[in-house]
Amino acid sequence: TCCANKKVTFHWYKVLKSKWIYIQHHGIFLKFIFPLVFCAVAADGNEPVQMKLYKSLRLWAFYVDLEEGLGTLESTRAVYERILDLKIATPQVIINYALLLEENKYFEDAFKVYERGVKIFKYPHVKDIWVTYLTKFVKRYGKTKLERARELFQHAVETVCSSLILLIIKLLSLYAPSL
Repeated sequence: TCCANKKVTFHWYKVLKSKWIYIQHHGIFLKFIFPLVFCAVAADGNEPVQMKLYKSLRLWAFYVDLEEGLGTLESTRAVYERILDLKIATPQVIINYALLLEENKYFEDAFKVYERGVKIFKYPHVKDIWVTYLTKFVKRYGKTKLERARELFQHAVETVCSSLILLIIKLLSLYAPSL
């Protein structure tokens, strides 16, 4: 059962962290930890800011770790999708999600995750996503999808280079007289 409707006066993360350490060392309490994490990330708009753990990336990362280790692919995907829906993903979350899909032979779904990632983030944060995406795409398709690869590279260059050009212009405007 979920405890999201009950008043909670202790710090979820400290409890979960201590239980996770215990699980790693002793491999027990699994029936306890899943409901606890699920309740902690359950969204309830009536809580004070301090209790809104459903937007805690640390807690969601913990939940993803549990699902990847003990859950199914579908349950893990659902957790990653929820992270993306809450707009709390980091570039590393995007890459991890795509790699999970690739490991399970969902290549097109992985590429869709990369595409979502490059739409979410701006330079310099998007750079790692682009590098991983382009590398994986070329490795997977080689010569068979050259037109799509060309479009991807062009979009990456436009995204990254436009940010660099703006940075250069800013630098020149600030320091041009002294250069």
